[in-house]
Amino acid sequence: MKQIIRPDGFINSIEMAFYSNFDVDKAAQRLKKIIANLPPEKLYYGKRNGWIAFYKRADGKQLYLPKESGELYLLARRRYLLLQLDIIELTGRRDKKSMERRESLIRQLQELIGDFACGNLDIARIVMTPKQYKWFAGPFRHKYIDPSIAYQSAGGVDLRSKSERDIMNKLEDFAVPVHYEEETSIDVHGLVDSLFRALQEAGKTDGNLFFYSGRACRWRVPKELEWMNTFGSIWATYNHRSGRITIYDDFRIMLACNEMLLWEHHGMCDDFIYRINAAERSMILKYTRTVPRGNMIETFERDVDSPDKITDVLFQQVLPRLWF
Repeated sequence: MKQIIRPDGFINSIEMAFYSNFDVDKAAQRLKKIIANLPPEKLYYGKRNGWIAFYKRADGKQLYLPKESGELYLLARRRYLLLQLDIIELTGRRDKKSMERRESLIRQLQELIGDFACGNLDIARIVMTPKQYKWFAGPFRHKYIDPSIAYQSAGGVDLRSKSERDIMNKLEDFAVPVHYEEETSIDVHGLVDSLFRALQEAGKTDGNLFFYSGRACRWRVPKELEWMNTFGSIWATYNHRSGRITIYDDFRIMLACNEMLLWEHHGMCDDFIYRINAAERSMILKYTRTVPRGNMIETFERDVDSPDKITDVLFQQVLPRLWF
């Protein structure tokens, strides 16, 4: 299923992001660098009977740009980013004139996105970095979910629980570029070697650390480590040829800096084995630097049991880094 972002969702998202606690200097520096590498021409457009035409000016002439044109999207992105930069550079100023000017620019940006949508442009292609857009719009490997038992989001994504559906609905409401249960391969051969050496020194292995039952890796370990063979253990996915395990992240989000942000929702923490496996999963993601330590959100059921709580997580931890 091709994912899209709704224009109204993006308008809500960018407005909330402007009022979040973001790093103004880093955002401005990043935008200036991007704008400097875009074509210098200004994009114009005209409305007539509900129809919008896009054009640029050269040598006193209007040159119309077809809606499938790559140049059109570059110029649309430049116009959008220039407005965004003006808003960001006014952030933090408390004089009345600056605050009124900032509010006016935010409204202009919202109107610009609305006009782009009326012109049937792909909003995601304009507001996302090229890397964000390619990742968001492209195919990805994910874990299979039986549709008959899935919880479906408003945007048509199948999820495994009601709480995950509620999270996804909010991510869609705020136009967050996200993949659900995207496959991630992690090199853990060094950790396996360390385990083997530790068991060997303790006299707790005969040299055969694991075997395969069907597709699942099974571990010959002492009792205190038998949780490695429980249902849901990431160690069942170990491939001895590559030295890697496979993890399916709950929610994977690409930020404006093109880093990944992971949102892991721990929904069954009353279950002891579930807690062990969830803790191991999180530890491996961070220890192997698969995700930077500051780029991981972890929530429990009590953190997402209302729409307002989910929105607060987005406002505090996602939106300040999503668009600029």
